[in-house]
Amino acid sequence: MKKLTILILTIIILPIMAFATATSEQEPPKVKTIENPVIKKNHSDYKFIVRVEPHWILIDEINTSFQFKFGGNFSIGPILAYMSGGSGVYSSGSVSGFIFDDYETIRIKYGVRSTYFFSGNNESSAYINAVVTRADNKVEGTGFLGSGKETGKFSETMLGITGGYQWQWNRFNLNVGGGLGSYITPDNFTLTAANGSQTTRDLDFGNNALLIDIGLGLSF
Repeated sequence: MKKLTILILTIIILPIMAFATATSEQEPPKVKTIENPVIKKNHSDYKFIVRVEPHWILIDEINTSFQFKFGGNFSIGPILAYMSGGSGVYSSGSVSGFIFDDYETIRIKYGVRSTYFFSGNNESSAYINAVVTRADNKVEGTGFLGSGKETGKFSETMLGITGGYQWQWNRFNLNVGGGLGSYITPDNFTLTAANGSQTTRDLDFGNNALLIDIGLGLSF
């Protein structure tokens, strides 16, 4: 009877000890910790860019563009510019005879700029642009022979291609380039004086012109 009891206890205790030993040798379960992620925007994630072209200030024009980046290498968006006070000489030419008169121009320019960046949208890269703009001009001033205040309007359309290089520093970028533009303008326009008299002026715009492409941009 004593031997039977010992056998039964052995059968019961040994499996318990084996299970306890195996359990103690296992690695404790890893406790997952939840960290608060710090969201850090990489410059490659920027989707929009706002640009200004500082060289236009030389002729009293503020020139800006807004572009949406897509497809890794492309961007497209509107151009908007405003000029007030430009005397006699325009970005695309000069008005015949205005050197003898006192005229100023108010101009609103709008259009589309499309860009391809060879190394990617948000990288320092060579680029090429296709640009289409239309400018509505209002000219006013005092006639040369004392005919009083004269006003007139004309519009011009420009198709251009430019290329250059853009340097990218996180959000900020600078591009420098140039190209060629083709202008579609009327041959002349009419100035109407306060007394009702009218004068026809020739527009000395050439069909083609060299373009300067300098821009400072901020990405978002």
